[in-house]
Amino acid sequence: MARSSQAFFNALDGDVEDERNEPNDFLHLLVSDLKELYWFEKNLLKIIAKMQKASSSKSLNILLADYLIEDNLNIERLEQIFMFISEIPKANKSNLYEEFLSDINDILMKTKYDDALRDDCFFCMLNKMDKFKTTCYEGVIALAIQIGNDDMITLLEENKKSALQAKHY
Repeated sequence: MARSSQAFFNALDGDVEDERNEPNDFLHLLVSDLKELYWFEKNLLKIIAKMQKASSSKSLNILLADYLIEDNLNIERLEQIFMFISEIPKANKSNLYEEFLSDINDILMKTKYDDALRDDCFFCMLNKMDKFKTTCYEGVIALAIQIGNDDMITLLEENKKSALQAKHY
């Protein structure tokens, strides 16, 4: 097991006196997760734009336009967090996040424009995405709390809040 992963599990066990539980260990985990979230948010912008073009529902198009605005704000907040920790914003591809985006691409490929099924599938994927993003941000927030950077926590909470308060048609 990698040193940073071991530090995380030691912290969960309450073994806080272990030398591997220094804030730098949590920072390493946080940076790794932030890079994957950054990749997801940036790629989500692309897929949502595709969904918007492929949707025949006016109300869904309005909803997707709102998602584009929120995701741009999420990306900006993630970039601010990278600045707080003196990291260059860099996206690392994540297989977990890629599977989610692949599901949306499958919907695009397997359904037709002006098909209510396509729009319903998009709606379901948006709901799934909101829950998924909320869970991902909760994990990153837990790491940020261990580091103790209140500004970072506030920005991450804002990103989580945008997923929790997403409007649905």
